Amino acid sequence: MNDWPEYYPCNQVWINLHEYKATLAGDASYLRLLISGALDCTLAWQTTPDGSHNLHRLLFNLKQPLSFQILKNLGFSYFKDDNYLLY
Repeated sequence: MNDWPEYYPCNQVWINLHEYKATLAGDASYLRLLISGALDCTLAWQTTPDGSHNLHRLLFNLKQPLSFQILKNLGFSYFKDDNYLLY
């Protein structure tokens, strides 16, 4: 866990799974896994809702402690919370 640029107290990160099923024209459905070390230090991995098998495969490959660099190698990208955009 020592390779995280920032993290919450006690060297903790928060993990959130977010699924959105589009109901409006032009929206896109997604399944997103967010791992946050601090307000401005969040990594995200995203797939389509029908790609849950990819999520299972990814979760199987996550080992503790969670390494920032390994997450990036597994396809995680920086996530900008205020705009909900992946960078």
